[in-house]
Amino acid sequence: YVYISDFNNHRIQKFAPGYPNWEQNNINGFGDQRVQMIPSMVVFKDYLYAGTWFYDGEKENSQIWRSADSKNWEMVGTDFGVGVSHMIEFNDKLYAGTWDGNLFYSGDGESWTPITDPGLETGIARFEVYNGSLYLSTWNEVTGTQIWRSENGISWNKMAGDFERLNNNGAISSEVFNGNLYYGVYNMVDGAELWRFNGSAWTKVFDKGLGDT
Repeated sequence: YVYISDFNNHRIQKFAPGYPNWEQNNINGFGDQRVQMIPSMVVFKDYLYAGTWFYDGEKENSQIWRSADSKNWEMVGTDFGVGVSHMIEFNDKLYAGTWDGNLFYSGDGESWTPITDPGLETGIARFEVYNGSLYLSTWNEVTGTQIWRSENGISWNKMAGDFERLNNNGAISSEVFNGNLYYGVYNMVDGAELWRFNGSAWTKVFDKGLGDT
């Protein structure tokens, strides 16, 4: 099956090949319409996890829900920060990051431990696992996106990146391909950029939105 979360109706729907339509797999907003977005999903230890963004007109918050059958959901955490932007499994633990730079991990998907070591001043955009290390990229609208790396998921080091500059506001997508780590960078002014990391050096693959800013 393929699962998708949508913005306007804050639903998770399931697509099964051979079926003509999508099937909604949760109650709208998990029963609370103030839960307006599901920006992240991940599979961890036979559960499907969904990270949410909660907004009641004044306060922003977040929750994490999980399901073993994609239909019956339980909330396994709240008060993470402003929206669970991304989640990933690393070293048999589940990691969750937020748009306001909070970072948590869990060994069982129910009990969560905050990580304060990075001291991130900007929001977390994306996680990726590469060469046995955990990477995270950030949103930074002041000096540009940052990439951080951890060998153990607890202690983090900021990496130097040539793309860390004004207007490169976030490294919002990533993938490992042919032994390299790739990051797609959001730049609304100059056009999108794509960068490649081979484990020691960064190389710009393209910039300026491939000719269309």
